[in-house]
Amino acid sequence: MTDRTKEQPIVSVMPDQVLVLEWETVKDTVSPDRVKYLQEIAQSAEAPGNDWLYDLGFKQFSWDFSAALDYFLRFSRCFIRALLKTTELETLRQDAVIDLPAGLVSDFISACPMMAGAEYVTAGMLEGLWQEFNGAFARDIEAFKGGVSDYFREKKPDLHPAGRVFFHLVENKNSDLPFAFMTTYSAGMGANGKPKHLPLKHAIETHDDDELLTLLSTVYKAAEKSRIVTDLIESGEFFHPLAWDGDEAFCFLKEIPDYEACGVLCRIPDWWKQSAATPRVTISLGDNKPIMAGLNALPDFNASVELGGLALSRQEVETILEQSQDLAFIKNKEVKLTKAQLNRLDLVITSYTLVKKYAWLAKYSWHCLILDEAQAIKNPATQQTRAVKTLPAAHRIVMTGTPVENRLSDLWSLFDFLNPGLLDNKTEFSGFAKTLFKRRTKRHTTAAEVIEKSDMAPQKVRNILSGLIIKGKLERVSRGVYKWVRPEPR
Repeated sequence: MTDRTKEQPIVSVMPDQVLVLEWETVKDTVSPDRVKYLQEIAQSAEAPGNDWLYDLGFKQFSWDFSAALDYFLRFSRCFIRALLKTTELETLRQDAVIDLPAGLVSDFISACPMMAGAEYVTAGMLEGLWQEFNGAFARDIEAFKGGVSDYFREKKPDLHPAGRVFFHLVENKNSDLPFAFMTTYSAGMGANGKPKHLPLKHAIETHDDDELLTLLSTVYKAAEKSRIVTDLIESGEFFHPLAWDGDEAFCFLKEIPDYEACGVLCRIPDWWKQSAATPRVTISLGDNKPIMAGLNALPDFNASVELGGLALSRQEVETILEQSQDLAFIKNKEVKLTKAQLNRLDLVITSYTLVKKYAWLAKYSWHCLILDEAQAIKNPATQQTRAVKTLPAAHRIVMTGTPVENRLSDLWSLFDFLNPGLLDNKTEFSGFAKTLFKRRTKRHTTAAEVIEKSDMAPQKVRNILSGLIIKGKLERVSRGVYKWVRPEPR
């Protein structure tokens, strides 16, 4: 029986865009309880016709998965969140069709991690996966005998599907009180197939006490978490339109995740939902070609703070910092940023040598870690390489013109930094490299053919390296070292 205490499941994408679960070796020992659960996931994924990824999206875990599995798990959770926000779901049931949120596919395409078969992760593949989730819900809810709320509670007890009450926040820039708040409820489906909205005060006249309590059940859940909602209910203002200043609106906007978790849907300005309304640091490299020696060898670059693609001037940044309110009106946009947030926009440029010296670099969780001249970490045994690999980061990029300097195994250390385990462990990869060299005996045998026929290398390694070589991504390496790996010209 295979010992899974040193392995974890990963996802590979096949040429037909089917997801396949495989196992990779990890450094740390996995607890028996976790191994048992991971094996259940793997068995579920292998069962024909099983909606394992859809079901996995309902669950929360206290540990991290491999980058590839976590990627598809996050996509599944996006569907679950969209499903929970769908109004009149009890009426629609299996006829409900959950649309892809705008921009979601492009966001996931740009964030795709390194994995076996990453080249097959396309917009069409993700759109098809989303439709599979729609089909999984339709089959589930059609076979389920209870209500939609009961279905979600069975999946996960603390999930609350969208109720019929909506919170609205709209802008009125011509007023001293620039925001208006009001509540509505869905009164069934209109002729256009969308929910009809009526002011919530009308429900007092048309619903009896029991019906009104049912209608407001999600609001009372939200009141348990929110002092704002509690005060509105107790004062009676909840059923009437209200004018708010920026501070009141900001406090409301910060609590929206709590409201939606309780089943209350919120209609708010687009700038709050879009990341473009948050200032961000942008680094752009110049077009001037650097000379090969002296200070000018460094590429020219420009650092700026941008809002919605427009650069902020020093005066505009200072305006944000001086604001006493949490919302500032800059470049015709309401800016949701505090001083502390702006002060946390950090960029650190350092050298490989200093990474070993400054232990504090490993105490931060970096958004993106970029290695220039990444062949500097080709030797996994050096202190320098080990120090770099301990830096925590959500995203990792390596830049090098010579990914292979002395031997093919130089590649392993670079991939071990980008996605540990993707090319298996160093011993297995070194064995594969030696096998590749030995098989390279016939003059007209290309490296791609050798890799494809190598029965001593793991299938995952063959798939990855074969793809790299065929695509010519390793053309800019030392020709004298790599000439036996590159495919022969035709």
